Amino acid sequence: MKKSLFILLALSVSVFAIAQENKNVKEIGLLFNSTNSFGFTYRTGTDQSLWRFSALNLSGGNQKLNADSITTKHNDMGFGLKLGKEFRKNIAKKLDLRYGVDLSFYYDKYYSEREDQSMENYEYSDSEVTYSPGINLVLGLNYQIHKNIFIGAEILPFINYITGSESISQPYDNDLNEEKRDISGFEFGLSSSSVMLSIVYQFN
Repeated sequence: MKKSLFILLALSVSVFAIAQENKNVKEIGLLFNSTNSFGFTYRTGTDQSLWRFSALNLSGGNQKLNADSITTKHNDMGFGLKLGKEFRKNIAKKLDLRYGVDLSFYYDKYYSEREDQSMENYEYSDSEVTYSPGINLVLGLNYQIHKNIFIGAEILPFINYITGSESISQPYDNDLNEEKRDISGFEFGLSSSSVMLSIVYQFN
């Protein structure tokens, strides 16, 4: 009986010590990369293992240009979502190594239209919609610049599958001819968008 109580006490102390060592944290912050896109991140877990939730590449635009008899319209929108897991290891004072993996999904939509009033039935349009699920590795560093503020840098080798469609409408023999194309393929590697910078605020 005493032996069982001793083992139980020892296990309790061990669990408590681990819990104390790996404190629970939450982080919220901004993401940037060299293509001038930005996003938001939320991370939760312990100081050594966190779940990552990110919304990035938030973009959109709507333009209309008039030049003489020609009117051109453009609009586009896109976004990306990521869910992942990262692990951290302290390698120097205020400096952590970060590594892990993300699952990702990107959506992009583009539409362009060109109309020439000086020509009868002249109207050209091009629209494209793509969906890109994928996966990327995470390898980076975190540096503490204040008690609760960290800056980070990551490289994110990736592989994405792209699927979608393109539709082109253009004049042909005084009528409009519409052509549709399916889009599919893979992309992988490292690009400028694979280098991510972050600034986050950490709290309990």
